[in-house]
Amino acid sequence: MSHFSNISTEIRDLEVAKKAFENMGLEMLPYGSCRYYFGSKSMENVVKLPGHYDMALQESGDGTYQITADFFEGDVERAIGPKGSYFLEQYAIENLKKQARKNHFSIMPEGDKNTFRIRDPQSPDGGYMIVTVGEAGELYFKPKGIKGKNCAKFLKLEDALGKVKSRKFTAEYRQSDMETVAERERLKAEY
Repeated sequence: MSHFSNISTEIRDLEVAKKAFENMGLEMLPYGSCRYYFGSKSMENVVKLPGHYDMALQESGDGTYQITADFFEGDVERAIGPKGSYFLEQYAIENLKKQARKNHFSIMPEGDKNTFRIRDPQSPDGGYMIVTVGEAGELYFKPKGIKGKNCAKFLKLEDALGKVKSRKFTAEYRQSDMETVAERERLKAEY
């Protein structure tokens, strides 16, 4: 069963962001005028929203982007969710799909629209991860049938999705290593 992880989504890829906004019926412009309470400002990565105000994705200087918007009067919240949660959810789903393919995993819907089965087609044990995307874009990884350190490939995927909030390795993850060492020692003794 290897490990469980909780990942906090970070906006790192503008193409993924653009696709997420398209899923929401919105368009991200590379440059434009963004409406705030205090007036309009020329910004990059502007999303025109219904209502009085718009939003933009502003580069943070560390490879991530932050939502900048005026949440006064609730127009922005109605369009992208409280603190951008609707957008973050869509972004997390699109980024999960992109990163899974990039890392040569298969990805399939599992149950509801926010749950996916991710599998390494080359894995000998046939195990997979169930990934659930929360309402604010957080990702929860739960292993199914993965033995020992065969989950190591998933760690790279998780790190590409955002900030690791928690990761818990199971006893089985460590047990596998001990069994491997014991087996090697037994084989050495036989020869």
